[in-house]
Amino acid sequence: MPHLPVSVEIRTMKRRVLLQVVAAAPILTGLGCSATARGTTQSQQTGPYYPPEPIPLRNDLILNEDYTGEQLILQGKVLGLDSDPVPRVRVEIWQCDAKGVYPHPDAPDNERFDAAFAGQGATITDASGQYRFRTIMPVPYTGRPPHIHVRLKAEQRILLTTQLYLQGSGGADSLKIAPDSTDSDNRYEAQFDFTVEV
Repeated sequence: MPHLPVSVEIRTMKRRVLLQVVAAAPILTGLGCSATARGTTQSQQTGPYYPPEPIPLRNDLILNEDYTGEQLILQGKVLGLDSDPVPRVRVEIWQCDAKGVYPHPDAPDNERFDAAFAGQGATITDASGQYRFRTIMPVPYTGRPPHIHVRLKAEQRILLTTQLYLQGSGGADSLKIAPDSTDSDNRYEAQFDFTVEV
């Protein structure tokens, strides 16, 4: 099936930049779906560096202003197949730092991980299904394009595991974020809604 373009707005501190997000073709959850039913967001592999300890509730991954990288506000909603918001979903993200290092015991060079950046965090969607993170723009590392890992859970049940890629980086199509430019504050804001079967 062809990929469906989805418009997403990314705001910098001084101006707005309209970006193109390419979502994977919808995966229907069964025959006889109504015309208004949405497809689910495409899943991707967990990857080798899912944190061995529980990811703490922390939606700000920047621990202090000595961090390296470009700041990214990643936010959106978790929606059901009926397009209704899904509250109380745990949204987890994890990623490497701006040097391409993960804070994981099996990751190469993990002793060099940026101490000013957490690399992982979680939040709970509110009554309107909203989530929000302050993190950094993903960067490439050996053999991998820039990406952020995401896992959605509801009462310990995994609803979705996926990866978010920078457009033009050669990554898969679950989500592509493509800032065209930056401002002097190096801050971007990206909106993306995940659709899950609950």
